[in-house]
Amino acid sequence: MKDKDVGVEIINLKLEDADNAPVFSEYSYISLETNDDALLENIVKVELLDDDIFILSSYGGNIYHFTSSGKFVRKWLRGNGPGELIFPTDFFVDSSKKEIIVLDLYRTLKRYSFAGDFLAEEHKEIPYFSFTLHNRDTLLFDSNLSEKSANQLAVYNPKGRREYLPKNTNLKKVGFMPSNVFAQRDDEHLYVSYILSDTIYDYSFKNDTILPAYYVDIDEPSITDLSDTFFDSARDFDNMANDISEMSKLSYWNNNLFFIVYYQKKYYYVMYNMVQKTVHLYSKLSNSLLNASHYVGRNEDGIICMYTISELKSMDLLDTDLKRTVLNAREEDNPILVVYDFKSNKE
Repeated sequence: MKDKDVGVEIINLKLEDADNAPVFSEYSYISLETNDDALLENIVKVELLDDDIFILSSYGGNIYHFTSSGKFVRKWLRGNGPGELIFPTDFFVDSSKKEIIVLDLYRTLKRYSFAGDFLAEEHKEIPYFSFTLHNRDTLLFDSNLSEKSANQLAVYNPKGRREYLPKNTNLKKVGFMPSNVFAQRDDEHLYVSYILSDTIYDYSFKNDTILPAYYVDIDEPSITDLSDTFFDSARDFDNMANDISEMSKLSYWNNNLFFIVYYQKKYYYVMYNMVQKTVHLYSKLSNSLLNASHYVGRNEDGIICMYTISELKSMDLLDTDLKRTVLNAREEDNPILVVYDFKSNKE
């Protein structure tokens, strides 16, 4: 039985009707300092605070700390020594404690101060790829790393350990790199979504339950259409990936859900009003910049995208300040972060 058959709210999408108007009319940007200690090979995750920026450069890469204006502060040490990082895949920033927690080598949560001091670590018995924290709850997501685990999600709290979201047995061998699995709605609810499902789930911290909340019904082939097909490996799945639509990058903002659909090498952007139950589908992020291929994070008011210098140099930039910055930059300089403001969406 599919989630769309059990009475959850359905978000219907017809991709050919995507509006050519932009999602956002306003953005800001941050140019990241480049030096010998701060050479970012890529960016896969960004946490943007009032005064600080934390970056994971790649899965298994480096953790960097910049000021909010882009000045380099430090890079976390890599190695096998005490407190050093081996293969980080995700991190969480606790701004109230000024601490950063890193998931290292799939099984260990390592805690550091903003100053880079190693504080503690906690080992998990099975591997996970991403995680989030909320009060006394630790939620960890298994992106099919472990064949021993029958579920995608594990939650640790003072009540013990619970597992949720049974894996589709036909897709258990399809490993993937999830991003933005978790989107917190408020102090009691957290949304969970991932690319091997067309469903957005609602986890209740109060009740320790997770239920389907929304089913995204796309008029093109999607992962639901393949759920009865067995895949022996991620490579087998990748061979068909371009022929199905994928939903990812979920964000919550002011009673709106925002997420991205990728289909046949094109991006579509969805803004769903949860109160009015209306959906607006867009084909571009901005009139000023081309669609970003790297969506790397979000904050309370918007989403964060990464553009390389070469990408920006190829664009006819309308923003004179950004254009000046790009003209003065070298191709090998660190990427530029662009923060799109949800408040600039007029829907």
